[in-house]
Amino acid sequence: MQQNILLRLLTYMEDPWVVWSMVLVFIAIRVIHARMIKREERDAAAAASRPRRARKEMAPPPPSALPVPKKRVSLEIIDTLLIALILVFGIVRPFLLQTFFIPSSSMEPKLLGPYDPEHPELNPGAIVTGYKHSGDKIIANKFVLHFRAPRRGEIIVFQPPVEAYEGNSYELKERSWLEHLPKMLATVAPMVDREALLASLPTVPTRRDDFIKRIIGVPGDRIRIEAGKGIRINNTWIKEPYLLNGLSPSTRTFPRTPPEPKYVVSPTIDVNTKTTLFFNASEWYDYNVLYLQRIKPNIVEGDFIVPDNSVFVMGDNRTDGGSFDSRYWGVVPFDNIKGLAIATWWPPQRVKLL
Repeated sequence: MQQNILLRLLTYMEDPWVVWSMVLVFIAIRVIHARMIKREERDAAAAASRPRRARKEMAPPPPSALPVPKKRVSLEIIDTLLIALILVFGIVRPFLLQTFFIPSSSMEPKLLGPYDPEHPELNPGAIVTGYKHSGDKIIANKFVLHFRAPRRGEIIVFQPPVEAYEGNSYELKERSWLEHLPKMLATVAPMVDREALLASLPTVPTRRDDFIKRIIGVPGDRIRIEAGKGIRINNTWIKEPYLLNGLSPSTRTFPRTPPEPKYVVSPTIDVNTKTTLFFNASEWYDYNVLYLQRIKPNIVEGDFIVPDNSVFVMGDNRTDGGSFDSRYWGVVPFDNIKGLAIATWWPPQRVKLL
């Protein structure tokens, strides 16, 4: 419960309007508080200037012995909080550095995602197994890429294109299938209510989870991948020392032409299970959206050409299902890149520069 509240609070703090609204509230409190203290100081000065009966002169206490007004201390605390808030959420977080959490095994062995040896089914793509780990926390530099283009081999954090997020979910694929082919459901499953099914399916969130991958190709690169052999960029095999020893550079040839989906029209389809419906929706989506729209337009003479202002990314985990990356859904526009991963900061035994 407390963790969910903290995550929700951090999500709100991502919104610059929320941050600067809080800053304005703190400034208002600071101004009001300062005026109250000045008023009290004026009242005290006026009271001290009133004539009093003469009394034995006493030496004034040294300045170090004078008590500090409690309100002045609280004012300094407010100032400190205000400055920290502005620095962290107004400058450092949006423009300089930000922390991210590794949620999956797609970048193993360089970056570890969560893994529990007692429940390996929770992350079946993990290749670093045998002990429990909660996932690395990294620091990303958001500043440097404003002054230069991303480079091959660097690890980036980015907001995935809609297709990359959508293509990783059977339910989102099904929604797209239903929206693009409104009459197909009546053909393959006439007993299913299309509107009710659409209402039960999720939509692509506006604030999508960030992805983290390694840049393999930059604008203009000609990329070809041969399963079990490696990656050729501009007709030259590249070296990938960051891969796990003995792990194939790729279990999948790219670019490849997936089979065009075939639909079996059957009035006896089992409407109580979505197995056939899911299969058709996924097959249709992978071919018509991911391949025809995201991959095929960039294929020239059997090579994938990285377009301008974009990068081609892959995870370091090249096992089957290890990384859902540019081989499936195409390139990442420069505008989607949030930062350059520069170091891990947690857990302590995993602290290192990337």
